[in-house]
This record gives sequence, structure tokens and C-alpha cells, in this order.
Amino acid sequence: MSYKAVLFGSIGTLAETSDLQRDAFNEAFKISGLDWFWDEDIYRKLLSKSGGTTRINDYAKETSVEIDGKKIRNLKTKIFNEYLNKHKVEPRDGVKEIIQFCKKNKIKNWAC
Repeated sequence: MSYKAVLFGSIGTLAETSDLQRDAFNEAFKISGLDWFWDEDIYRKLLSKSGGTTRINDYAKETSVEIDGKKIRNLKTKIFNEYLNKHKVEPRDGVKEIIQFCKKNKIKNWAC
């Protein structure tokens, strides 16, 4: 069997970034004047739905708070990108080997 491409999923597939994501959300909440704090348990439950804006809006409904979820998510993304520049994030086990295999065998690879 020959392969033409390997597709990697979204954030968290190539490297473990959950804690950085959660920290960025919490910082965005703080900057936005919200007293929200997503600990690991809360965040894990919220991950059952895709999309940061959806998670923020759903949480706002639960807490009866009016917010601009997209604005807060955009701030969170900015903070997350800054975190990535400050922290050395290592790829998950096996990721380097898969990418090397793809390069060696001329298999295209993309992160989605």
C-alpha cells in the first residue's frame, strides 16, 4: 500500500498544549475583567465541544454573564501564541519520526 499524504489534527495533536491553552484562557478572562478560572476538571469537560468561542459562550450562559466570546477568544489566541514563543514545546512521542518518514518517502504532511 502506498500513501500520498498524512494529515495531522488541530492544536494538541503534534505537541501537548492543553495546559498552555487553559492558561491562556484564564489570562484572557482576567484581562477581560472576568473572575472565571478554568481548572483542569472544568476545562476537560468544556473540551467535549469544539471551538474556543463556543466554550466561552456556553460557559457565559451557565454563569449568566454577557460577554463577547469571539473577542475573548481572539485575546486568548494572542496570549497563547505569545506563550508558544516563550516556552519550548516539544513534539509528542513519534511525531518527529513520522515527519521524517514522510520526507524520506515523499509523502506530503499537513497540520490541519
